Amino acid sequence: MPRCMLDTDQLSALDGSFELLATYSDLVADAAELERQYPHSKLVYIDRGLGDPDNKASIGDFETGALRIADVPEWLDAKERQKVNFRTCYSDRNNVQAITEAAGKRSFWRWVATLDGTLQIIGFRALHAPAAVQILPSKKVGTHADFSLVLEPSWHPTRAIYPRTALQRDLNKALSSISDGVSDLHRMAGLI
Repeated sequence: MPRCMLDTDQLSALDGSFELLATYSDLVADAAELERQYPHSKLVYIDRGLGDPDNKASIGDFETGALRIADVPEWLDAKERQKVNFRTCYSDRNNVQAITEAAGKRSFWRWVATLDGTLQIIGFRALHAPAAVQILPSKKVGTHADFSLVLEPSWHPTRAIYPRTALQRDLNKALSSISDGVSDLHRMAGLI
């Protein structure tokens, strides 16, 4: 069953009613304290090339203005040496192939941004992969956070199964703030 994730570059926009929360590691002065503030959520950290003070980032942001695609091999190798689990490359859908080529034979997860409600990524099995798809921008979510559906249950697994009612509530919340391009979300909500 898909899970919901919010990601933001403003710590005040994190919302503990979501099972997964993501933010940039360079913004977090005390990861343990931040995690205590959200006891029912799992926090995942993103490295955008501005520092990862606690080596907690499992996601590399390979978008324009962040890490470069040429950095993919070095970043994945460094995270493997640091024994960071769930090494993930985040990018828009246009850079998926370039990241795959840059990674070579290295194993990693993918988090792909569409930000237009599209869930299906060419080259991936619909409703199962990639690990996560960022489908809604903050303007459509109604808060300073983007919204993703996590399709892969073994990517950053959580201790408890997210209650169906909570997932339905989160999907309905996202749907209510959208006026266009919601056919993929309606299909997902109908699966619950």
